[in-house]
Amino acid sequence: PSWGELLQQGKSNLDSPWIVASVVTSIVLVLVMVTFIGEAIRAAFDPKKFTRYV
Repeated sequence: PSWGELLQQGKSNLDSPWIVASVVTSIVLVLVMVTFIGEAIRAAFDPKKFTRYV
């Protein structure tokens, strides 16, 4: 099932908020991981890191 489908199920079952909470937590974790990976890649290939100005 997709995340949108799980959110829709959670919306229709408001008496079980763990459905929505689990999907939202998963989405947030994926976004944070992508952000950290992107920042690590950017830092690894940063040309200013190896440039020395005298």
